[in-house]
Amino acid sequence: MRAIRQTVLLGTTVLALAASGLAADDREAANQVRMLLREKKFEEAEKTFHAALKADPQSDVHRQSQFVLYLYLNRAGQAKKALRYLDGYVDYQFDQAVEHPELVRGLSATLSRLLDGYDRTQQASAADLKLAYLAKRAELLVGQGQPLPTLLRGRQAVRLARRSKYDEAVRIMNEQIVAARIKLAESPADPDFALQVAALLQMRLDVEVFGQGKRVAQTREALLAFVAEQAARHRDNPSMVSSYVTTTTRQIGHLVSRDPDKAEKLLHALENFMGLLDKRRQELRTLSLTVQRQIPRLRRRIATGQRHLALTGKPAPAWAGVRWLNAEPPGSDALQGKVILLNFWAVWCEPCLASFPKLRTWHEKYADQGLVIVGLTRYYREHGWDPETRKLTANAHLEPRQEREMLQQFADHHQLRHRLAVVPNGSRIYATYAVTTLPETVVIDRRGRIRLVQVGAGRQGHQAIEAMIQKCLDE
Repeated sequence: MRAIRQTVLLGTTVLALAASGLAADDREAANQVRMLLREKKFEEAEKTFHAALKADPQSDVHRQSQFVLYLYLNRAGQAKKALRYLDGYVDYQFDQAVEHPELVRGLSATLSRLLDGYDRTQQASAADLKLAYLAKRAELLVGQGQPLPTLLRGRQAVRLARRSKYDEAVRIMNEQIVAARIKLAESPADPDFALQVAALLQMRLDVEVFGQGKRVAQTREALLAFVAEQAARHRDNPSMVSSYVTTTTRQIGHLVSRDPDKAEKLLHALENFMGLLDKRRQELRTLSLTVQRQIPRLRRRIATGQRHLALTGKPAPAWAGVRWLNAEPPGSDALQGKVILLNFWAVWCEPCLASFPKLRTWHEKYADQGLVIVGLTRYYREHGWDPETRKLTANAHLEPRQEREMLQQFADHHQLRHRLAVVPNGSRIYATYAVTTLPETVVIDRRGRIRLVQVGAGRQGHQAIEAMIQKCLDE
């Protein structure tokens, strides 16, 4: 699915490259920036980029290079600096979308990535300012049939939902969706109007998720049904097909832990749909090949979900024999009658790190009520810890004792106060709990039965985990 999203994000770049005869100097500068980034000479790459941009501020090539800089810097852990380049790339996409409305979908995906990035790095005010700036620019386009004002109004509604202004957000979204559906009813053969409704329905779902509304499931189903219907009607439109693929794979990912059998049916429907496409068209052939590469991974995730479902309601398998890091081994009766949260994690796992604030909150909030959180990891022999920079370092020769010391330092840095333990090499614990993706969280009730297995660290997953914690504590 990442490859599909990346294709959408780079759509503006591809079209612009085709439309603009690139000057040799621009191409040379852009290639030099890429080469320096590949060699991890980030400062030099940035200097080269800024010099080229200063020489020609309106160059499509240089403005597109901002997305490449974002990707490399973000992977290198320089998130805040990376977001500055993504911010500039959003401005470029906005300018392109004004001239080419078919590029709005690419802008929407990039803008979502930018706003989420600002939120993750505690820069919510920067996200608000960016959205307000773009909305102001979009006001000039109202009444011109441009989808940009509607898109940005929807994004503002999602921001309101994040701030617990759920009712206002729902009102705004419903107004936008009704208006967009009227346009679609007037021009049902125009896929652009269908794509606009699909984008709004996705934002309506975001409002439900962020606002913790009661219509998440219904909204998710409505989005999928609409996109499937429109994709069947516009099978020759790559953007509509891509929207269906993205929506379906997201729904499959959502269902693998909740209803893997339904996820399997959706996967079959996706395969059948892709088989009906006209592969003579390059864009559709590329999408089809991308989906083909994703299908084996989706099948594995569904199989894992089925194993998790089989565990639910059963007595939790033993996880004895672990090496405790920050606590004495519990006595035989110490965990009796407790609600236990097993959290499988690793120091290199970014989603695991994203879940740390929730783990800290749950430990502080529920420990006195009987919750015991146990973080389980294993020996990877890949990282050390630098106490001066307080960052992980590459180290493939750690002895188990050294790795335990690194884990303790890492945990102290992240203020993890719950129990932590290392699973010994050769243990079957990971296999028994069907751990294939990190983080995996298992909630075990006071009677020792598994009540929930949740993979990932998304907002809805955290909501489901906390709801189950509260339910088990109340029983």
